Amino acid sequence: MDHHLALQGVEVSLLGAEGATVMPEWDGPLGAFAAAIDALLDAARTGVAHPCDVRFGVRVTELLADAEAQLGRA
Repeated sequence: MDHHLALQGVEVSLLGAEGATVMPEWDGPLGAFAAAIDALLDAARTGVAHPCDVRFGVRVTELLADAEAQLGRA
């Protein structure tokens, strides 16, 4: 058996206080870009912010900076 074939694919689950969610399949950078544009257009059309809006990005950046500081790299 070719073990490389058996290990193809990755599934990422995010777990939190509100439950769990599985990240969608990755179909490359063009697919990700298209999905981001679709989400942006939907938010602009409906006025409903996407869960991964700028506030989310700021929080992720804060967490990464804190983790880096804890590792003594800041």
